[in-house]
Amino acid sequence: MPSVVFLRAASVGKTNRCQPASIAKQLAKFGVLNIGAVGTFVVREDASEAALRAAPARKLPFKCEMMICPARDIIKLASKDPFSEQALGPNIVRFVSVLAKRLRALPPLPLTLPGTTTGW
Repeated sequence: MPSVVFLRAASVGKTNRCQPASIAKQLAKFGVLNIGAVGTFVVREDASEAALRAAPARKLPFKCEMMICPARDIIKLASKDPFSEQALGPNIVRFVSVLAKRLRALPPLPLTLPGTTTGW
């Protein structure tokens, strides 16, 4: 089943340096496409979760968590338009986080970051 792989704590800077385009080339047998610069990959071929975890881990010079989602779940989430009833404006940033573990309780939403009053 096609999947999306998210690497946690990967960076294009000096610490935990990751070269996603290079990793995608090395994992071509899985039909891997690199999305963005910090470790998000679309895996087009059917592969077990174990294989998807092992292959990138061997290519990285540091240890990081991987979140693997079936592509159909990402498509389903996007098709629901989860932000359709939320405010829109230049100071509002919409994003989705993929967690490595289920939270014990949901945080109060919307989130407001320290030092702000508008959410961002």
